Amino acid sequence: MAHVVCFVLKPGVNRERIRAVAARAGLALANRIEGDGSRLSYEEAWAMPDRMTAVNYVEDPIVNLAYLVFRGENIDDLIGKLIPELPAFTHREALDMAKTGQTRNDQVRALYRIAVMFPEYNAEAFEVMREYSTKAQDPVLREAAVDAMVYRCWPEFIGLLEHIERNDPDKNVRQRASEILPHVRAANPSS
Repeated sequence: MAHVVCFVLKPGVNRERIRAVAARAGLALANRIEGDGSRLSYEEAWAMPDRMTAVNYVEDPIVNLAYLVFRGENIDDLIGKLIPELPAFTHREALDMAKTGQTRNDQVRALYRIAVMFPEYNAEAFEVMREYSTKAQDPVLREAAVDAMVYRCWPEFIGLLEHIERNDPDKNVRQRASEILPHVRAANPSS
């Protein structure tokens, strides 16, 4: 069964370093999307010779993060070749940073890291999103948590977004939940 694993890269990793590490790992550039630096991500898709395993390098201007998305039947070897050479946040670090962030910017970045790094439902990641979206005193943090939910559209977010849409004290947060809810529902037609 093919699966997806994502890693947010730490600051300092650039395209040239990605290309060098990918070449040493035996990957070939399969596609490049230039993006626009504003709304559309820059992306490079690198594939193994059998084209069954690949990694995408993404510079996402919306969340201001660079990350790797590993896809394929057997990605463990590829992760083992690339991640030791490319400093990336672990999933544990991402979760802990959301709990320990001191500034609003630290906390928002932590929420976006979690959104990127957990393509499949994770109870601890969900709890972080729930806490920020319903209990943060700062409406900007609540709204950032709501925005982060659309990255993964887990069906578990539907009830949470409905609650926020009805009950958040801030009009902007309620409106954002209302805008995101149809996307999450559309991604989960049986929910």
